[in-house]
Amino acid sequence: MSRQAALQLDTRRREIDEELEALMDVLRSHNSTLTSPLVDDEGFPRADLDVHAIRIARNRIAMLRNDRVDITNQMAEAMRLAFLEPPGGGASSTMPNGFSSSVDDSASSVSSSSAVHNTLKPFAQINSVTPDSPADQAGLRQGDVLLSFAGLSAQDPEDAPSLSALPPLVVESRQIEIIVKRGSEILTLQLTPRPGAGHRGLLGCHLLPL
Repeated sequence: MSRQAALQLDTRRREIDEELEALMDVLRSHNSTLTSPLVDDEGFPRADLDVHAIRIARNRIAMLRNDRVDITNQMAEAMRLAFLEPPGGGASSTMPNGFSSSVDDSASSVSSSSAVHNTLKPFAQINSVTPDSPADQAGLRQGDVLLSFAGLSAQDPEDAPSLSALPPLVVESRQIEIIVKRGSEILTLQLTPRPGAGHRGLLGCHLLPL
């Protein structure tokens, strides 16, 4: 799945959530829920309800919920392939992301922040790093805050990317630039995902959304 396709899925899921909320408002405006009865004790449509409008809203909600499940499954599969399983590897119950540097440990792998970097908003945090993994060797540390991943970033908290948009950006042996904040310092790292015997996935640390 390409980066653009993943972003489109995430956008579509957000649109579905907004439409679902609007449809629930329709039901509430008619003093109805998804399960409240639409007929009276004698089996006739209730005169106090707009039964037709309620049925249309309920049917649309059911369709959208099915669509949302399909989209979520597609995004979950993309995350599993990109973050959890290296080629020929097994699955994991978490999202361990391992980074390996494509350069040595010289100062060229880390650069100081720029004025542009200072405008970036954090959207994920490094929750753990596997010892001796590519992430550990690249210098990532638990507690580092992710500001940018392969160019994916946000300058407004409302526009923060979802972690589900990251898997398509992870390709074995293809260098990724990430920007992290560690305390008051902002670091730019050039990282190359790769599988390894001591960690799962193409990466080697665990990301949590903020």
